[in-house]
Amino acid sequence: MGIADVIPGVSGGTIALIFNIYERLIAAIKSLSPKSVIEVLKSLKSFNKLISTLKDLDLLFLIILAAGIFSAVLSLSTIIPNLVFNYTEYTFGCFMGLIIPSIFIPWKMIKTKNTKTDIALVLGLALTITFSILMKSHVGSSTGDAGVGKAGIILFFSAVLAISAMILPGISGSFILMLLGQYLFVSGLIARLKVDLLGSSVNERKKMALALVENFSTLEVIILVGLFMTGCIIGILLMSRLIHFCLKKSHDVTMAFLTGMICSSVYVLWPYKQAMPEGTTMKDWLPKAPNIIPEMNSTTITSLVIFAVALIASSAFIIYGNKKANKEES
Repeated sequence: MGIADVIPGVSGGTIALIFNIYERLIAAIKSLSPKSVIEVLKSLKSFNKLISTLKDLDLLFLIILAAGIFSAVLSLSTIIPNLVFNYTEYTFGCFMGLIIPSIFIPWKMIKTKNTKTDIALVLGLALTITFSILMKSHVGSSTGDAGVGKAGIILFFSAVLAISAMILPGISGSFILMLLGQYLFVSGLIARLKVDLLGSSVNERKKMALALVENFSTLEVIILVGLFMTGCIIGILLMSRLIHFCLKKSHDVTMAFLTGMICSSVYVLWPYKQAMPEGTTMKDWLPKAPNIIPEMNSTTITSLVIFAVALIASSAFIIYGNKKANKEES
């Protein structure tokens, strides 16, 4: 599930459904409250009592899950930026192929399609594209246009939105970060922490990720990561409840809005960008590069093949998950 949350387009919620832990995950998240924290603190006097309390509240399950996600993030944080910068068409083509089949997950969950759901779909599409354009121009590069204060605010709210995707089958947290233009920037922050605090060696792959945050000091990077983590915590406690409330009160409209969000990935992750101007680095240009219709050449053909393979693989994965979920229900 941790690896799924790192790769845009593969939903951690879908993985949870496939492995039949989705309902347990939702129940565990909802159990998080000040009362549960107090219970854990009271049990700290005894290790056995602490373990027993964690099991009763199912917090041990969440801790293990969080550890897996954290490990995946550390492992892949430098690989993805390297692929995006050096193989943009291929990588974005793969991401888009992974994401497009996810459109049908929330759409199929809509029981009654009407004018309200149509408006919600268009609204989700328009708002996500607009929000992405406005936000990624501020933090998507390391030009110094955004100071630590402004970057921290954007990261905080991006984290709140992204973490809520963990409980939604079909939408991954990394996908939301990609939509908001923060995915590569967060990857750079993690790579910087690994080098500055853990003494990790710097290779060519990591240099690409580190270039994204080169204008921030180590202390500023720690502050930014702290704000991002704070946003994650607040998001999982508050936003997840809000989404479930919306699903309960207006299920079809909410699912239509989420479908619109996923549809916007075609614009955001379009693999073909305008050529980089001379004197500009890829890390500065890519987040704001305009989309273009590509010429048919070997690069375009290869990217289309990769897109098709990713599309088929993602579709097969989702179909398998649906079949497994249907068997569990019957």
